[in-house]
Amino acid sequence: MDSNLRGLLTAKNPWYLNHTRLTQLGVSVKRTPTLLSFAQLQNFFINYAIEQDWGYFFWSHMDVVVLSDELLPEYKSVYERAVEVLANTLEERRHWGLKLFAYDWLTLVNVEAMKDVGGWDTQIPFYMTDCDVYARMAMRNWTQDPVSAGFIYDVGSHLKDLAILYPEEGHESELNTTRFNNLKKELEAMMKEKQSNNGGRNYWQARQDGGQGEPFWRNPKGFERGINFWIDKGRELFRLKWNYGDCDLIAKGYGYGDDWTDKKPNIP
Repeated sequence: MDSNLRGLLTAKNPWYLNHTRLTQLGVSVKRTPTLLSFAQLQNFFINYAIEQDWGYFFWSHMDVVVLSDELLPEYKSVYERAVEVLANTLEERRHWGLKLFAYDWLTLVNVEAMKDVGGWDTQIPFYMTDCDVYARMAMRNWTQDPVSAGFIYDVGSHLKDLAILYPEEGHESELNTTRFNNLKKELEAMMKEKQSNNGGRNYWQARQDGGQGEPFWRNPKGFERGINFWIDKGRELFRLKWNYGDCDLIAKGYGYGDDWTDKKPNIP
């Protein structure tokens, strides 16, 4: 709620957010009235875009690191290339739904497409909810195009020294430097470690366990158990909704409106 805004949470609290630092960096923080599931958060984004009269918006996972590609012959930053994708998309005037940068780790969303399919299904709160909404979009012929703007790494730990993200003063224009290549290798190792961790790719979420006694504190390990419970229930509900449990709904013969019917998958 307003605990972070008022500075009532300490840095070891899993729900801590430094409003002051983000404001200094020019980041606008939009608070939600309560903690939201993944699907609820996506609909929150869509609703906010509608309120602002935006036709499209970018969203990103919070556990990624993005690097501009310094290996290309003509250098452009991640920001420049993402905006270029947007400009080209608007010029195409196609029936586009999503532009996917490394699946949906960074995504450009067409608000009209999301409105057309009714947004995300909040009864499938976490895993499989993307399969559900992306399939419904495809069934309505909204395109979902893979695009690129740079390197995007899905990580579960943090860099030992954030200074490596920035070139030294006087060397800002130098590309493909030792610093850049060392950073790239470190991020690749962090992503590999996350993907191969025995605790699953979300192992990092219960690591931070401070803040006991602070406003709206929740036991992090208990919170994680609750999240895993709803992940399992979401998978179960996806199967109930489609009479099928995997993402390849269209390949199995499903069309728009086949959810919550007696339709069975076409399995040879």
